[in-house]
This record gives sequence, structure tokens and C-alpha cells, in this order.
Amino acid sequence: RSDFSTGELVKGEITRIGLFDFGTYGLLGMYYFTVLVMFIIIVGVFYQFLSKLGAYQKLTDSLARKIKGKEIIFSLIVSFIFAALASIVSEYIVLVAFVPFIVTLCSKAGMDKISSFVATFGAILVGILGSTISTKVVGMNVNYFGLKYTDFLLEKILFFVVIFIAY
Repeated sequence: RSDFSTGELVKGEITRIGLFDFGTYGLLGMYYFTVLVMFIIIVGVFYQFLSKLGAYQKLTDSLARKIKGKEIIFSLIVSFIFAALASIVSEYIVLVAFVPFIVTLCSKAGMDKISSFVATFGAILVGILGSTISTKVVGMNVNYFGLKYTDFLLEKILFFVVIFIAY
């Protein structure tokens, strides 16, 4: 067990886990992830409803026709937008609300499912990894090491660019 509360790394003894803790941790997991699971279900129901509407079909068909033949450029632009937003926002789950729309466009433009998955979820993961000012990742450095969100900003941006290029 390690602790940073005093501003320095303090090592303590190992915390033992008993049978009672397994039940407790399971309930805590349900407590923390219920909102996220419900959000994903609601987004799925919303897009299922939209898919039944003619206007949504017409919109996605017309956008897919414009994308046809430019799939690589579209994938790069969408990936960069998702990754850049994920590197600065505090709640990544909001980006998931737009994933079904992009996946629909990709599938109607003739892209395969893996390319659609990588262009959306992969880009979000790249943005989380190359986080620049997000309070989820960079906030840990702020809390534990007394840094500011803008400290080492150039290095963080360069790290993000390197990770995106590797992606």
C-alpha cells in the first residue's frame, strides 16, 4: 500500500482482503458503474429510436455518400477529433454518445467494423492516454504533486502528438 497524502511516497503494510470484502467490492462496483451502464443503455435506445426515423436515415445516407471514397481522410479527422476531445474533457463517457452516429456513417460508407471501432473507441483511448488538461488524468498530478494543469503543457501536447502518430 502506498500513500501520497503528505506529498511524499509513504509505504505501509499490505492490506489484506477477506471473503466479506469480495461482496463489498462487488456492491461498490455496481454502485459506481450503474450510472455509466444506464447512460450507455439510454444512448443505445436513443439511437435505436433515431434509426427508425426517415430523416435520420436520409441524413446518414447523404453524409455517407460524401464520405465514400474519402474513408481514410474521414477516419483520420474523426480519430483526431475524438482523441483531442478525450485529452481535454473530464468525462469521457459523453464522447460515447457520438460513437453510434460515427459508426453508422462508417458502415454506410463501406468501412469495416474494425476500422469504425478503431476510429472511435481507439481514438478515445489514445486521447485518455495522451491527456493534456483532463482532470481525470492530469488532476492526479495536480492533487498529489502540487502541479498546475498548465505545467509541462508543451511536453503533454508533444506526448499526445507522438501517441496519436503511433496510433
